[in-house]
Amino acid sequence: MDKIYYNGGKMNILIFADFHEENFTYNDFLKIKIDPDLMLFLGDIPTETLFSLVTTFPNKTYFGILGNHDGFDEIKNVNVLLKENQRKEKIININGKLVFFNGISFTGVEGCVKKGRNHPGYELTDQIIIPEANILISHEGGYLDLDNITSSNHYGYPQINEYRKKYNIEYHFEGHHHIQFEKIIDSTKCFCVYKCSSLNFNTGEYKRIF
Repeated sequence: MDKIYYNGGKMNILIFADFHEENFTYNDFLKIKIDPDLMLFLGDIPTETLFSLVTTFPNKTYFGILGNHDGFDEIKNVNVLLKENQRKEKIININGKLVFFNGISFTGVEGCVKKGRNHPGYELTDQIIIPEANILISHEGGYLDLDNITSSNHYGYPQINEYRKKYNIEYHFEGHHHIQFEKIIDSTKCFCVYKCSSLNFNTGEYKRIF
């Protein structure tokens, strides 16, 4: 991938993943001391939690993809709820799409390996459309991004490994595994997010918030 064309200015990113049905409390909100410019949702976040996050941090840019436990209309339903409450915010589902923020390109891959199940995701033999971008967000990661995986549901997408090698992307944010890790894979800075993390794009500082 060509060098990122960054338009400048501060750029704080909040990244969220895998809340499932756990309550997101006011005390959790208080732990977020960052005024984000961009918010990324990596899937498996209930409608009510997504709504709370967007309305707590209004008038931002919101990119997201679905997790394997999400309904196929999860993001659409949140946007309907926002509209019903006279809100102008909208989450953009970037699965298989190319979008831009401050001159930086983003794309996304939803779900996890389906293995015949009816949830967001792809089969290992599918040709996944992933546009060339600077930053990839996905629910599942690449094949064996994590060590000591015992469940085939968490082996990952080999299509993502091929994508990272081909395009030499800058960042990859993934969820699904309910752990936090950061490592460099094929020159890509890869982060597994659980709950809430942040990236200061200007300094490159990444940290877990909760």
